[in-house]
Amino acid sequence: MGPDLLTSASATEREQDPEAAVGLSAWTPPDQQQAEPHAHAEEILRQVEYYFSHESLPGDSHLLGFTGRDGTKPVNLSMILNFKKMKQYRPKAAVREVLKSSSLVEVVDKNHIKRRYPLNTPLLVVPKVDEARARREIMLAANPHLTKNMLKPTGFEPDTTESSLTDAERSLYDPSFDFIDRIQTAVKYFASKRKMHQDLLQIFEKFLFFGGFITNAQTSQSGMSKEELKKQEGLTEAQVKELLEYYSVSDAVVTAISSCYEDQSKCAEFVVDFEGVAKGFLSSEFMASFDYYDEKIVKKGTQVLRSFYNYLLLHRVCPEYDEQLRAAYSICDVAETELNKLAVADKCLPGAFNAACSTLFKGSYVGLHRDAFSAGPDDEDGGWIMQGDNIGLSLKDARMIFSAGIAAYGTDEQYEKAETLLKDDVEHVECVTHEGIGLEIISIEQPDKKAVELYERLNSTETDSYQIACIQPMGRLVCKRWDVPIAAPTDLPEHAKAKASCVETSAFLIEQEVLPFCFEGIKIDCTVKQLDCGIKWIDTIDSLFPSFYTWLPNESVCGKGAWKEPGPPKEWMLRQTQRSGKTNNGAVVPAQEDAQGVDAAG
Repeated sequence: MGPDLLTSASATEREQDPEAAVGLSAWTPPDQQQAEPHAHAEEILRQVEYYFSHESLPGDSHLLGFTGRDGTKPVNLSMILNFKKMKQYRPKAAVREVLKSSSLVEVVDKNHIKRRYPLNTPLLVVPKVDEARARREIMLAANPHLTKNMLKPTGFEPDTTESSLTDAERSLYDPSFDFIDRIQTAVKYFASKRKMHQDLLQIFEKFLFFGGFITNAQTSQSGMSKEELKKQEGLTEAQVKELLEYYSVSDAVVTAISSCYEDQSKCAEFVVDFEGVAKGFLSSEFMASFDYYDEKIVKKGTQVLRSFYNYLLLHRVCPEYDEQLRAAYSICDVAETELNKLAVADKCLPGAFNAACSTLFKGSYVGLHRDAFSAGPDDEDGGWIMQGDNIGLSLKDARMIFSAGIAAYGTDEQYEKAETLLKDDVEHVECVTHEGIGLEIISIEQPDKKAVELYERLNSTETDSYQIACIQPMGRLVCKRWDVPIAAPTDLPEHAKAKASCVETSAFLIEQEVLPFCFEGIKIDCTVKQLDCGIKWIDTIDSLFPSFYTWLPNESVCGKGAWKEPGPPKEWMLRQTQRSGKTNNGAVVPAQEDAQGVDAAG
C-alpha cells in the first residue's frame, strides 16, 4: 500500500506524534509561505530606498518613466532586481519580504512596489516614457481580459513597415519561377512574419480558402521532420517540400492556371485575378462569416488583405500582377467605408414608408405589429417583447405615414386614389405586381423644400409625440434593375422579360435620416409590390450588397463544400447494400452469403 497522497506522515508517526498529522487545511500555497529572512536585508533595503529617494529619483529619467512625475506609480519588482547592483540579491520572494519593512517603499502585490509618498522636489530630468508600453498599459486597464502577449505588434498594423529583402529572399521570387511556387512561398513567409491572433488567423485563412488555397492539416500535424519523411517514407525532395507546406494551392486551381499559361484559349474557370477575389471575398464570404456590423471587425478584415497585398508588392512576388494588386488594395479602402454604412442601412431599410405600405396592402408587415405597452399577460408574444420595444406598425401609424408620403411625392391622381383606398376597406386592395427582383441605387434624392415644409405642417398639427416621431421627411432612392447573380431563374416568357428590362428606373421613398447611410451602387435583393395607380414600394429585403459586389464560384468549387463526383462504391458499401436488401437504384435484391457467412460482394 502506497503512502497517503493527502498527507506526508505515516500512520505510525501520526499515532506517536499528533503534531505530525498535517492535513490539507494546514497547507499553505508556496506564494503565501513565509520566506526565510534574507542574509543581506540591510543592503537590499538601503539600495532600493536609494532608487526611490529624493536624492536619486528626480535625476533618473528611466525610472521616472515608470513611476511618473510624482514618483508613486507601481513598478515591477523584477525590473528593479535586474538593475546592476540588485542582480546579486535573490530570491524575489525574500527581497519582497525585506521591502515590507521599508518606510519609503510600499509592496503593492507580489510583483509590484511603489514609493509611498509623492516627490516634493523638482525633477532634474525629463522622464523617459516608453510610449508603446504606456499604450499597452492603457489597453490592459480598459481590457483586463487581454494578456500582454496579445498587445504585442502583430505585423498587421497600418504603420507596419516591411523589412528590406535579403539576396536569399529575393531569389525565392525569381520571375522565371512558376507563379504557383512564388505565391505559395509568399503565403508561407508572410504568415511566419506575423503574429496570428485567433481573429486575424480566421480572416486570413477564410481569405486564402476563398482564393483557391487549401491546408495540409493532416500532414502538418504528423510531427515528422524533413529528413524523417525522406528516410521513413521514401519521399523525394520535391514531395517532402509539397507535403510540409501548410498552405498550398488547390490542385484544381493549379491545373487550370497551368493550362492557361500554356494556352490562353484553355483559360476556363480559374484565372489569376487579385482584384476580383478581393471584391468577391469582402462582398460575400467576409460578410457571411464575420460580424460586419462591428467596425473593428471590418477594419481588421480589410487590414489583413491590405497587409498581404503590400507584402506581395514590396517583395516583388509577382510583378506581372502589380496592377491587379494595387486595384485590390484600393478595394479594401472602399470596403471599409461602404461596409460600415451598409451595416446601418441594413438595420433601417426598407424604412417606415415601405413598412406602412406593406402593413396596409397585404405585405409582409401585415399582423406584425406588437408593442410592449399593449402586450398583456395573455398575449402569446408578451414573453419576448421587452419594455419599450415596438414591432411593426399599427394601422393608425401606417395610414398616417402612407398619407404623408403620397401627399409629398405622389401625383394628384395617386393622392386621390390613396384617399379612396384609406376610406374604404384596405384589406380588399389587390397588388397588380409582386416581384422578387434586384435593384441597384443609381442616385439619392434628398427631400426638397416643398416636402420639408409639408412634413413640418403635419407635425405641427399632431399632439401625440410618438406620432410626430413617426412622420419623418423622406427623400428618394432612384434605382435600376440589377440581375441577382444567384437568383433562381424566372418563369416569365421572353416578351415579358424584354418588357421588364425596358423599365429604366424606379424611385422608392426612404426617410431622410436613413439616406446618409445609403450610397450609389448598393445592390438590393428584394421583393417589390405595386398598386394599379402606380404606387410602388419595397416590401421585403433579403440582402444588401456593397457597390463592388462580385459573385465568384470559388467557395463552391474550392471550399469545404465543394462537390465531388462520387467514385465507384467501396466494398463495405456493397456489403451494406446487400444487407439492406436494396440495390443502388432502389430495387429489392436477396441478400446472399457464401459458405463462410461473409457477404458474397466482399
